[in-house]
Amino acid sequence: MTTDRCHITTSEYSRLLFSIFWSDNWFWFVLPVVLFAALGLLDWRYFVVALMTVLVVIPMVMALIYFNYMLTVETRWSIVEKTVSASRGGLLLNFGQGKNTLVGWKLMSGVYVKGSYVVVKLNVRRYQYLVFPRAAFVTPQDFQCFARLVSENLNR
Repeated sequence: MTTDRCHITTSEYSRLLFSIFWSDNWFWFVLPVVLFAALGLLDWRYFVVALMTVLVVIPMVMALIYFNYMLTVETRWSIVEKTVSASRGGLLLNFGQGKNTLVGWKLMSGVYVKGSYVVVKLNVRRYQYLVFPRAAFVTPQDFQCFARLVSENLNR
């Protein structure tokens, strides 16, 4: 199976990445804010620390996360325009002009459909995904078939 030419924008990828990251790590962001807000009942300066955490620390941490995960080769695979072919060896990403990358099945650890995307989790490092938009598939059945094909090959 081969897809049409596809890519996602950096904002789509970062929105997807942050939603996954936030769902895994929300507790570590909320805990200091709640702790300092509770201590603010004893001394008002802790409210200021809670506000600084929300308005300064958390945005800076999110910026560091963005640069850590968005500036990798694997992220570029999702963002650059390409066609994708599923083969016995894995997913062949054809970027045009003779530039191809084969992502082997062993490099992938999971696949799921999130909204209008097929998200393939990579074993390279944490929070690295290959993302394919629904627009890359001619019909909704192709979209589901591609997700099922990848899922079946991961379980072998």
